[in-house]
Amino acid sequence: MKKRETGSVMSRDAFLRNSGYAKEEYEGLIVSADVDKRVYNIGIELDDGNILLVDQASDTQVHSKVSEWYPRITEMQRMYFTDPEMHLR
Repeated sequence: MKKRETGSVMSRDAFLRNSGYAKEEYEGLIVSADVDKRVYNIGIELDDGNILLVDQASDTQVHSKVSEWYPRITEMQRMYFTDPEMHLR
């Protein structure tokens, strides 16, 4: 099975594949549990259909990783030329 690379842009469906759990922790920040690899994938929603995989974490690291990425949501969306206001429409 191919390892997901951080920095990869993928469809929402691909991001959620093998996910036993998924939650939008904050507007634009999505966490999904990959049950096969036993890791949490942390992604930033770039638009309605694409997610940027920014990190992976174990169950003991996931909360600190989410705290690290939360302040960077808008910055990352701008880097990928997306509209950070898209969630308000």
